[in-house]
Amino acid sequence: MRTAWNDEPEFRQMIRWAAMSDDERLRRVAVTVIAAMDDEEAQSSIRALLFSQRLQPELKLHAASLLKLRGADMRAMFPTSAGEEAVLPDSGEMLDGLLVGERQLLRYANEVLEEVYDVSALPHLTMMWAVYRRHRGLRNDPLVHSEAISAALAYLYLTQHGGKVTLGEIADEFGCSMRRLTYYAGRIAGVLERLEGDTKDENP
Repeated sequence: MRTAWNDEPEFRQMIRWAAMSDDERLRRVAVTVIAAMDDEEAQSSIRALLFSQRLQPELKLHAASLLKLRGADMRAMFPTSAGEEAVLPDSGEMLDGLLVGERQLLRYANEVLEEVYDVSALPHLTMMWAVYRRHRGLRNDPLVHSEAISAALAYLYLTQHGGKVTLGEIADEFGCSMRRLTYYAGRIAGVLERLEGDTKDENP
């Protein structure tokens, strides 16, 4: 595939077209191919895809995972002034597609992160929840324990970004039980890890 990408302009054009097509499976394959290449044209294409509002949140997560797996220099590929949040989908648009209770738990998680940990992460939290809710299967999450879900999302965000926090600390900040926090954090992390495993299997 790398030979075809390097030697055949028509192939590169076809892959770029497929990455923005309406066919979800075709789009996923194309994004996988582009993220696996390391030349300047591929880097330019993947930057455009990650900044595009048309690309689904899970595909952005998929592409970013592939880039990290092959050791791509993310700081060199993306403007340092833009930051990680710049390549994420618009949180307002994603929030509009969620239930009222879901929007409330995401905003609550972000409020606590801002007040206690001095970070603002609503786009990242929203994308994490959107990806999780799409791939969690037939079993729905009751929102009667929304504080625990907010706490789980905040905990996962902090641990993914090098924060040294414990489940106990997060449970205290959100006023929820350790048992419920552990349950939701485990469920969400399990789905995201499964998706990352699928990404590794597809890595050319």
